[in-house]
Amino acid sequence: MRIAILQFGDQCLNDLKALLADHVELIEVFRGQADCSRSLLFANSFEIILLAVCSNQHPSLDLLRSMRQQSMNFSPVIVITPLVDPEIAVKFLEAGADDVVKAPFHRGELLMRIKVLHRRSHHYQFQEKDFVFGDYQFSAKSSFAKINEKIVPLTKKEFDLALIFFRNVGKSISRDYIGKRIWGVESSEDSRTIDAHISRLRQKLHIGSAHNLRLKSVYNYGYRLEAI
Repeated sequence: MRIAILQFGDQCLNDLKALLADHVELIEVFRGQADCSRSLLFANSFEIILLAVCSNQHPSLDLLRSMRQQSMNFSPVIVITPLVDPEIAVKFLEAGADDVVKAPFHRGELLMRIKVLHRRSHHYQFQEKDFVFGDYQFSAKSSFAKINEKIVPLTKKEFDLALIFFRNVGKSISRDYIGKRIWGVESSEDSRTIDAHISRLRQKLHIGSAHNLRLKSVYNYGYRLEAI
């Protein structure tokens, strides 16, 4: 699970990171108004977004509204706030939040709310079904790929990497997530390996205009597979 923490204020951040550390594959933290605004560029790259609002700050509401105005952003958002006024909770829900949790929060309850929203946003288990996108077919059980019914030989890591992109078309995938998911390391430790696998994947799967796809780099972040 890929989670973003958007932090307005200083409290509860350490609690959130400690709670999630053993349960998710990647946590990215955006702090303050400027950094949180930058997160809009990558908002649809995350499976859950936690908006930690530690004071009555209107920028957090504006950020949430902007996030929901992005047509391709369907990532569930949980607002975590010590503010007890029900009207404030209503404002966040109206702005597009999926849930509002009062801080200080019960760790077990928050973790379960995250899991429930994640489960609801994934209507099927990718691991149990073949996955088809355009001319491409991926068999998760037997780990092979096809283009127009022609089998394409891929290594296990290439296959897993392909699934990350084809299951998230239009979403920016960070190098950190790729490194941890495929190799179990930070991307900075194995950057050239990631780049080499991406290059081979483009060639083997013929990703390009012939199949109405492009796999492009996202500056200072990672990669994104796009339909064209």
